[in-house]
Amino acid sequence: MSEEKIDPSEEIRKIIIEKPTLDEALKDGMKHFNVKKSKIEYSIIQKGAKGFLGIGYLPYKVEIKLKKKKEKVLELSRVQLALDQFSDILMNKDGHFSF
Repeated sequence: MSEEKIDPSEEIRKIIIEKPTLDEALKDGMKHFNVKKSKIEYSIIQKGAKGFLGIGYLPYKVEIKLKKKKEKVLELSRVQLALDQFSDILMNKDGHFSF
């Protein structure tokens, strides 16, 4: 029997919550991740139903995940390119900077 290894440094970024209302499910998701609503994305897996006298009741089943952080890689590469170009302008033919 093989056991699946989980990297403890890997952050859980997705949960599934069942609650009577969509609002309650979202509030629990925000509380779980300790973030504002603008920092989560969600999709409804199962739409809830009130039913009649308890018959036909279904809770909302919602998948909630953290929004991905925007990568700054492109911005950093632009800064590096600008610095390289600037240093080429300031550097004399001996490889020393001149002002």
